[in-house]
Amino acid sequence: LLQIKDQEIDTRGQLDEAREALYNYSTVDNKAQWMIYLDQVTTLAIRLDHIEEELRKLEHEHVVRHGVLPY
Repeated sequence: LLQIKDQEIDTRGQLDEAREALYNYSTVDNKAQWMIYLDQVTTLAIRLDHIEEELRKLEHEHVVRHGVLPY
């Protein structure tokens, strides 16, 4: 649970940085670089969604089963 929480924090930080870079590049006429940042933002957002889903499952298992996790 703690490892996944750390992954969430790390991925959220990376996503914030990628969003900022995407925003900064939105005023520059370099579509190739902008597309790279857009791809990074999309990939990180999807990864964060999967991590958050896993955290919800683990937290639910922990609460419902009183600390007995399925692994």
